[in-house]
Amino acid sequence: MVFNIAIFALSVAAFVLSGFKLLRIAQREHYIPGYVSRFYIRWLKLPENFMFFLLSVLLTAGSFFYRPLVIAALVLIAFMPLGMSFFGESSLLKFTRRATFTFAVSLVVFLIVALLLYKLKAQSDYFANMVAPGIFDFSLFILNPVEKKLSYKYVKSAQEKLKKVNPTVIAITGSYGKTTIKNMLALILSSRYEVYASPASYNNELGLARAINEGLTLSTKFFIAEMGTYKIGEIAQMCSWIKPEFSAISQIAPVHLERFKKLENTVKAKAEIAQSAKAVVLNVDNPYLMPLCQVFEDQGKKVIKVSENKDVEADVKACVVSVSGATQILEITAFQNEPAFLRVDSSVSAINLAIAIGLASLCELSIQEIISACSKLSSVEHRLNTYTSNSGYLIIDDTYNSNPSGAKKALRFGLDLLAPNGTLVVVTPGMVELGPIQFEENKKLAEFIKHNNADLVIVGHVNKKALKAGYPDAKWVPKRKDAIKLLKDYPEISKLVVLFENDLPDHYP
Repeated sequence: MVFNIAIFALSVAAFVLSGFKLLRIAQREHYIPGYVSRFYIRWLKLPENFMFFLLSVLLTAGSFFYRPLVIAALVLIAFMPLGMSFFGESSLLKFTRRATFTFAVSLVVFLIVALLLYKLKAQSDYFANMVAPGIFDFSLFILNPVEKKLSYKYVKSAQEKLKKVNPTVIAITGSYGKTTIKNMLALILSSRYEVYASPASYNNELGLARAINEGLTLSTKFFIAEMGTYKIGEIAQMCSWIKPEFSAISQIAPVHLERFKKLENTVKAKAEIAQSAKAVVLNVDNPYLMPLCQVFEDQGKKVIKVSENKDVEADVKACVVSVSGATQILEITAFQNEPAFLRVDSSVSAINLAIAIGLASLCELSIQEIISACSKLSSVEHRLNTYTSNSGYLIIDDTYNSNPSGAKKALRFGLDLLAPNGTLVVVTPGMVELGPIQFEENKKLAEFIKHNNADLVIVGHVNKKALKAGYPDAKWVPKRKDAIKLLKDYPEISKLVVLFENDLPDHYP
């Protein structure tokens, strides 16, 4: 009896220890049911984790014949998956109200399952530890409606504040580029008005509610809301109470395709941002957005078409005239006005700028005022930022929101910065959430890197096989800090350009 109690206590302790890792996955994946198990299985695919898991199963089975073997099994389970930090390294586990509540409910569910198993058959209670990821996912599922009710008061408060302040709301979405456009537009509008843009990546309903409650003031003239989504209906829900007057869609691309399943679903989800808008700015270079022009015009909305291509018919065009190292010259043509020329950082995206100008034109600013404000543009953090390392090599930081198109653009940017006889090294874990095309797209990226005579350093396990398939000679390291150590071995380090393309949080294997 005493031994059984001790084993049960060890079982609970093992669940708590492994639970820190599982809770962190839940937090990083926005508490979406199913994703704890999905990421846990990804870790189990690593050979060492699979062997440890198999060993824990064998020890558990063996405990029916020799009970103390379960102690070894529980110790193994407590530290799985191997290689994943309990509290995180790149981003720490935060014990917010929701996280604490999720952990407590998961522990209660675990105890219920363990006691039911024990009652069903003595000595089988610790099988509950084997399904700990499923227990967390089940807890997230039953907590979903509860969390929605708890969050209602914050949304209600934000809704009331919006009505009181009554700013002009501008909403921006897209597969990528939305944060950059938001920052560009805020810079342009702030040349005359009081502007408040949603901070960082506060781009879901609760994030925007918090941004409004904490940052909106009575003097705010324009509120710029970045809106992200993982499924159809989320943006529609946000727009039902935020009610943007002007909206923009930057790009449709296979980002988060793992969640959306197909690009047509991505289009539907992003198009929801126009439901209350009087005017919509669309990137007509994107083949998925071009058909929406007619759809929105038929709904009586004003559509502003933007492009970075000289040969495309559009209301606003921002075209690259020349690139010289870290600077470029853009030709801006807006609403048939005389072209204006801007010298900006090479990292500034022409199409993102065109979208920002299109939105600004709806806000009672003249084209001359807009162009003047654009001259102050700078690069956005973690998006093609350049700086020199302590060792003397040039670093390009493009670690945020990598996608097939953007990754190739970043590589070309790096090649343009190379000195004669210099070397470009691409350090990347590859691209994620691309669903069924993830392997092929990462393979193509590696082939593109090899074709351009750049070196490739693969970080982590997620896309190792795909990147190696495209670049067999690529080096591999488990973590980015290990890649930095490799760079010290390069000769003529001052001629080295290092592109850090994407950076995954460490709940990825």
